Amino acid sequence: MLGLGGYMADVSTSGKTHLVANLVLQILMLVGHLMLGIGAAVSAVLFFYGDAGWGPFATDAADAGRRTGNLLAIIALALWSCVGLVWTPLNAFGLWNRRPWARSSTSAYWLLSALTICLLPLSVYGLLSLARTDVREALEPDSN
Repeated sequence: MLGLGGYMADVSTSGKTHLVANLVLQILMLVGHLMLGIGAAVSAVLFFYGDAGWGPFATDAADAGRRTGNLLAIIALALWSCVGLVWTPLNAFGLWNRRPWARSSTSAYWLLSALTICLLPLSVYGLLSLARTDVREALEPDSN
């Protein structure tokens, strides 16, 4: 499967499929977090230095609210990007090496990702697949 040779030869086919799927999704999420970070950086530059009237100084109360909301969104995107740039490769490493902690860590990542709403389908799949008995058994220390 995916040219992994003897990787997880002792794991059931469905358990292997779900582990590899979560591994691939974590790698794809790493790329997504990198793009999100770039987007947050571009938005911050435009916010503070753009000629389109974004700047941090408001002209009235409504404008101040819009600018505050924009700034909070930029900060939230930058923080989630940084968290994901560290967390997703850690999860991928743990899933690849079949570490027991990887299931808990990846489940926590999927739970927080669900809060973004746009990742809800992937998060639901990740949570349900990691809760399966065959996946849990594949990550137990004695199955390595």
